[in-house]
Amino acid sequence: MSSVTISPTRLHEGRAKDTSRRVAVTDLIASVELAREARGMSWQMVSAEVGVSQQAMSGYVRGVRSPNGDVFASLLNWLGFDVPFTEDRTRRAPTSR
Repeated sequence: MSSVTISPTRLHEGRAKDTSRRVAVTDLIASVELAREARGMSWQMVSAEVGVSQQAMSGYVRGVRSPNGDVFASLLNWLGFDVPFTEDRTRRAPTSR
């Protein structure tokens, strides 16, 4: 079972250093799958909203690839979790006029 370490320090750089919390990637992808089905979305739509390629998302779903820290945080954000200490690729800040 692959896992990714979540750390409030350095996660935005894709290099999590705190090994105190480990979350199974398979559990995250299973949660994304449930939410995707509930929202009536395709994996292609999820990939676009999360900001990753369809090929990368397919690898995560098949378990042959693990998301880096930024993608992991983006998936959590997509699920509705607030991960304020990361670069949020699922929400875009309003542009000033």
